[in-house]
Amino acid sequence: MQDRQLLDLEVMLSRFSVRRAFYLGKVKKAYFERVSAVHHYAASGFIYDAQIFGASFNADNWPFANKSFNLIVLDNVLLNPNDLHKILMEAIRVLSDDGCLIVVQYKKNQGTAIPFRYVNKEIKSEGLHKIESHYYDVFNVKDFNKWLPCLLPESFSCEYIASFSKQVIPLSPLFSGATEMVKLPGKYAIGMNKVLKVK
Repeated sequence: MQDRQLLDLEVMLSRFSVRRAFYLGKVKKAYFERVSAVHHYAASGFIYDAQIFGASFNADNWPFANKSFNLIVLDNVLLNPNDLHKILMEAIRVLSDDGCLIVVQYKKNQGTAIPFRYVNKEIKSEGLHKIESHYYDVFNVKDFNKWLPCLLPESFSCEYIASFSKQVIPLSPLFSGATEMVKLPGKYAIGMNKVLKVK
């Protein structure tokens, strides 16, 4: 993990003060203790090339009830394309309605990489909304394969931090249900799911 990525992650985690947080990763990281939660769990039972830290369970069968956690951190566990859907579906299942899912990726698995677009598409298909994202691929002039992640990070980056939520928190009540900007006679207004009369 790059120093900048670690710093960004620590800043992101410092914003949360939650009742129950769940960390999923290979090993215990320094920032793990900074997750402000009364209860937390750690597991890596489906990561076969690493020493297990915490509990062990199958990627598609997590031993937690629905909506158990307010904060879930997936730390470099989305390395196997065969497990991507199973891990994300279980993470979303155990995430509370007001919770946040943070995905951290920083290491490729023997040349196999899952670009951010696939993770984002999978999560978005389940109704979650992206809150924040950062990308850390290093540009290399001699390596054309490293150009695309730097030029089009949303589509090709394999090293990133992204947070997702089941809820969209509007800036104000006016923005609740906003769909798009629409032009009204003499004025601009936010397109709403209901009809607004503008005088």
